[in-house]
Amino acid sequence: MALTPESDKLLECDEQNIRETRRFLSEVSVDLPEALNQAAVLYVTANRAFGQGIEDHFRGLANEIAAFGLNTISELEAKLKIPPAPGQDAAYAKARDALDRFRERECRGVLLARIGVLYTIAAADLLRMRVTGPLGYVRIQCESLALMSIMRGAPETATEWRNVFTEADGRAFFGKYQPRVKQELRSFDLEFAYDNASSTALHSRFAGISLGLEVTTQVVNGKIIEDVQVKAQELNPDNPDTFLLILLHVLRVQDRILKQLPVVCPEIDDRLLVEQRIPDFTGTVDKLYADRARKRPDLVERYLKAQSGSPTSP
Repeated sequence: MALTPESDKLLECDEQNIRETRRFLSEVSVDLPEALNQAAVLYVTANRAFGQGIEDHFRGLANEIAAFGLNTISELEAKLKIPPAPGQDAAYAKARDALDRFRERECRGVLLARIGVLYTIAAADLLRMRVTGPLGYVRIQCESLALMSIMRGAPETATEWRNVFTEADGRAFFGKYQPRVKQELRSFDLEFAYDNASSTALHSRFAGISLGLEVTTQVVNGKIIEDVQVKAQELNPDNPDTFLLILLHVLRVQDRILKQLPVVCPEIDDRLLVEQRIPDFTGTVDKLYADRARKRPDLVERYLKAQSGSPTSP
């Protein structure tokens, strides 16, 4: 077996860091570790509710397949690529709509599952004392939610999304739908999270390095030596406030995403989830922010200014 000693060192550190981070977060607030876990549980519940709420997912399409005397979705897709015979325009349009609706439900389900998995990965990284990676995951979560909303309103978008296979396809899709993605995110109060994650986590900028940066200078035999290191761990126990604020930001993003899931996925009709559990999570995040604002009002104020469009960033 090939050895990867540097990676093994990091993995060993991660095991220790997870224990230390759990202890540290519990000392900050007993609600903090539970909130991290609760968001993941809510995504699992939402995903299950979505699957249980699409009982007519196949029925409408099956009717259209049968109307053409066909047996499979592939046969219907092939049929619809052929120009309709005279008098068949309405039947073709109805079948295309049924197929588009089938695809968009399927794609929204895929994106819903991905949003939950991305959060779980982000939470695991936070426990490993990392925040830059989780911010990158947040951007993809936000984009996924926006696409779900677009697909819900324009089902044909799902087929376009599924057919993105090349870099050129991706650029064309991005260029076509990016303005609508941003519009959706503004309506969800997630535009800041989307843009901030790009500048901090997805580009090589100082903001994405600063928390793990350590520069030391020493004089050895009359020679000045500077040692520059960028650590994988971005939690400094002696100065944890920025780490904590970013962690709370990630939780706030989950709060806003979870609130929108029943809107972009009306199949999620679990009343306990929608009317109690998600609002309870919102209350927990509100309380955590209030606690942090009492202890570090300056940082929370900078964060709020950044969200409102100020050039100041948290």
